[in-house]
Amino acid sequence: MHRAALESEGARHTALTNIFTGRPARAIVNLAMKELGPIHYGIPEFPLVASAITPLRTIM
Repeated sequence: MHRAALESEGARHTALTNIFTGRPARAIVNLAMKELGPIHYGIPEFPLVASAITPLRTIM
């Protein structure tokens, strides 16, 4: 699934984001990044953000 996403047309649209790990990382632009913004300063710090975003990972 991840390999297919990296080879898709959507993979051409990436941005730096901290919403998945709490640290800046490059990611394919997705709904979460569009809704929250790629860099969000109101999220928990690493590594706490991983458990905070788990419910979103199950539906995306």
